[in-house]
Amino acid sequence: MLISALLILPASSALQVARGFRMTVIFSVVIALLAVVGGIVLSFLFNLPSGATIILLAFAQFCLCFLLRQLRGVRSSS
Repeated sequence: MLISALLILPASSALQVARGFRMTVIFSVVIALLAVVGGIVLSFLFNLPSGATIILLAFAQFCLCFLLRQLRGVRSSS
């Protein structure tokens, strides 16, 4: 499940905010790196399982990107 989530969540997050294929790939890599490094650090600090922490961070990033897209859509339509 960790592998499939790391394939899907960063790409889905990047598709929410990027404006082209190249930026989608770059954002996807950055989002995945932040989720992995942040998840490992948080799992070490709070004694949590690393896989679940990484996926929760990736999902939180997806939610943040989704909200940013919604806010950007509201501002551009008004």
